[in-house]
Amino acid sequence: SFEGIRATGWQPPDCCLGVDADEVLLGANVELAGYRKNGVQRFRWPNMTTLFRNVLPANVGLFDPRIVYDHYAKRWCAVAAARGSNPNRSYLMIGVSRTADAGGAWFVYRLDATRDGNNPTGNWADYPMLGFDHQCFYIVSNMFQFGGGFRYGKLRILYKPQLYNGQPVTWYDFWNLKNPDGSQAFTVQPCGHFQGPGGDPPAYMVNALWPKTVIATAAVRNLLGGEEAMARARKPEIVADGAYDLPPDAQQKGTGVRLETNDTRLLNAMFQYVGGTRRLWTCHTSKITWRGDSEARSCVQWYEIDVPTAKVVQQNKYGAKGYYY
Repeated sequence: SFEGIRATGWQPPDCCLGVDADEVLLGANVELAGYRKNGVQRFRWPNMTTLFRNVLPANVGLFDPRIVYDHYAKRWCAVAAARGSNPNRSYLMIGVSRTADAGGAWFVYRLDATRDGNNPTGNWADYPMLGFDHQCFYIVSNMFQFGGGFRYGKLRILYKPQLYNGQPVTWYDFWNLKNPDGSQAFTVQPCGHFQGPGGDPPAYMVNALWPKTVIATAAVRNLLGGEEAMARARKPEIVADGAYDLPPDAQQKGTGVRLETNDTRLLNAMFQYVGGTRRLWTCHTSKITWRGDSEARSCVQWYEIDVPTAKVVQQNKYGAKGYYY
C-alpha cells in the first residue's frame, strides 16, 4: 500500500523483492531500496552497481536482479546477471548481507557465467532465477550464445556457508537441462524452501512445458560441507493439470497500444514441508474469458502440487472480469 521505486528508464523494469518480518528490500532493475513494512524508506543505494562496485569490471552492465531473504540464516541475498562486449563476458553477481540488516555491509562475488563447471563456452547467462534451502543457493539461467540463440538451461549450486563467511566460492554446474519429453527446459524455477534444517533434503525446481502441463523437476542432494559427495538429479515428472494458454496483451485507456502481459513461463516457486506434508506452489500468466466478459483477458493461474505423488492438489485462476492481471 505504499509507493516503491519509480520508473528507472529500463523497459521492462524487472521488479523483484525480498521480505523478512519487518522489512522489504525492493529492486527495480539496477535500483535497490529498503523499506519498513509501514512504507518508511530506510535506505536507497544509488544503484546495484554500488553494491557490486568492488568486483564489477569496467564496461560491464547489470540486469535481471533477484532478491531473497534467507530465513534460515537471517541474511539477504541478491543476484544479478552482468554482460560486457569487446571482449565478450558474462557473470553472475552474488551479494549476501553480513548481518540481518540489508542496509549494512555485504560480501560480494563475481562468478564467470560462461563456464560450465570449469569448461569455457561461448555462452552468456540471461534471466537468472534464485532459490535456496538450508544449505545452498540454486541459480538457474537461460544460456544464449554470444551473437546467437538459446542453447540450454543451466543450474549453478553455491554452498551458503562459504558466501556468508566471505570465503572463496566453489560451484557445481548442471547444464543442458531437459524436459521429460527430451526438449530443452526454459526458465526453470528453483524453489525457495521452507522446511526444518538437518538431514539432506532435495532441492526442487519447476518448469512450464507448453501447452498444458507443469513439470516438477529435480532435486540435487548430498552437497554438505561444500563437497559434492554425490549429486543425483531426480527424473523430471509431468504433473497433470488444467490447460493454460498464451495471455492476450492488455488494453490501456487513451491508446490502441497494448501492454505486454508476457508468456506462460513460471515466474516464482516455493516449497513447504510442514507436518509431513510436502507441497510446491507456483504460478504463471494465462488466458481466460470470464463468464459474461466480451473477450479474453490475462490472469494469474496458480498451482499447489503434492511433491511425493506429483499431483496437483488445487489450482485456480486469479483475476476479474474486464481486467488484466
